[in-house]
Amino acid sequence: MKACVGDAVIIGGGFVGLASAWLLAREGVKVVLLEQSGLGSGASGLAQGGLGPAPWSTGFDLDWQVRGLSAYLDLVGPSRPFELGQQGALFVAESETQARMLRNAAGATAKLGENAEWLDPSALRLAEPALSQHLLGGWWFKQNRNLDVGGYIRYLTERAVDAGAIVRSGIGPVCLSRAGDRVNGVVTSTDTISAGTIVVAAGVGTAALLRRIGVTVPIVPQRGVVLHMPQPLVPVRRYVIAADYSDANAHSRQAGQAHIATVLQPVSHAEVTIGASREFVGLDREVAPELVEAIVTRARRILPELERRDDKRPAAGFRPWTPDGRPLVGPVPELPDLVIAAGHNGDGLAGTLPTAQLVVGHILGQAQMPAVAELAPERFGTSAASQSQLERT
Repeated sequence: MKACVGDAVIIGGGFVGLASAWLLAREGVKVVLLEQSGLGSGASGLAQGGLGPAPWSTGFDLDWQVRGLSAYLDLVGPSRPFELGQQGALFVAESETQARMLRNAAGATAKLGENAEWLDPSALRLAEPALSQHLLGGWWFKQNRNLDVGGYIRYLTERAVDAGAIVRSGIGPVCLSRAGDRVNGVVTSTDTISAGTIVVAAGVGTAALLRRIGVTVPIVPQRGVVLHMPQPLVPVRRYVIAADYSDANAHSRQAGQAHIATVLQPVSHAEVTIGASREFVGLDREVAPELVEAIVTRARRILPELERRDDKRPAAGFRPWTPDGRPLVGPVPELPDLVIAAGHNGDGLAGTLPTAQLVVGHILGQAQMPAVAELAPERFGTSAASQSQLERT
């Protein structure tokens, strides 16, 4: 059965897909969102909920993160029941080298102004008594947010549906249908859905989906493991990130072992989420006990009273990794009705609303929201095979 929905079909029910559906629908675009499993069942639903810039970010990456926080504060509005407190985020140093690196990170702090405050060791202990007394200080970014990602997914879904988007989840695998230089539909198990524009926001599934129509993109799964654990007796209240997280995106695809840098997300007074690891193991979800222990051991350098208890619950997800750490956002030149909005690595929350705004700008042709060269899919030499090439394979 064939159906034409009119303007846009979005593949992917994570942060980016849902936000794009919302912002498109509120502009009057007829949009259908398709998710093969549950909404937020990919990287979005397993993310730690930190939103905002990092002190080590520079240039375009810093501007993108600041833009993400600003868009969130502007578009979401003052009522945010999915926010876990309003304490901001701490970026902490464990060594003199890290402290110098953080203190010299002038780009982000200049942009944030009074919303960035350096805490010396005594001020840091006063702000978060649970943290190690050996920490040498850190930046407090007061506007950064800590989100309950499940609640945010529900919020985006409600906003999209209320604006008029059709959201279909649990539909099973989908594939794209191509005819020449057009992507003329999305094929599900029950129908083929066509529209003026197809938006692929399928996270780590994006590469395989596009490969079947001859489009190659360098998005690969990078596994991350987080642990849900009881808070120590004196709980941590702010989102806390270790300074060595700054080299996380530089972690090589050829690396032989997991890269671990501590991120503490207070989920409640009783529970804290501990992360994060980065490794390339395909789509293997099996978490070795040694990796769990390594994450806990690393985290106890910052949160020493974290208990070595048996009730820690590991969860493994897959970041859509790209070689330069930036997403692919924009049309495929040879297939202009096909838009990619994927590859956000571990920064999907910050990139959610700016990506959705770029998708809206492309579909509506808004001059105030032009394509961004730093995110263009063709920067990697991304190209689509011709129809005749596909027919020969």
